Amino acid sequence: EHGGIPFMCGGGKCGTCRCLIEHGIENTDAVKDKERKHLTQEDIDNGYRMACQTFVVKGKVSVSWVAKKRM
Repeated sequence: EHGGIPFMCGGGKCGTCRCLIEHGIENTDAVKDKERKHLTQEDIDNGYRMACQTFVVKGKVSVSWVAKKRM
């Protein structure tokens, strides 16, 4: 379920859908190279992923994000 996470490209190019997996990161698939272009290793270690590139493979996850203000 999308849940209102902001996105623009949907293909891992823009980084707009950066989100924090607060619970259940073990239920997601592996981090992809496209994500590494927008997230540092520290981000990844702290549970950040790109929503458009992250898939839940089992169980549930809790996700949060901060929407960027439009100019």
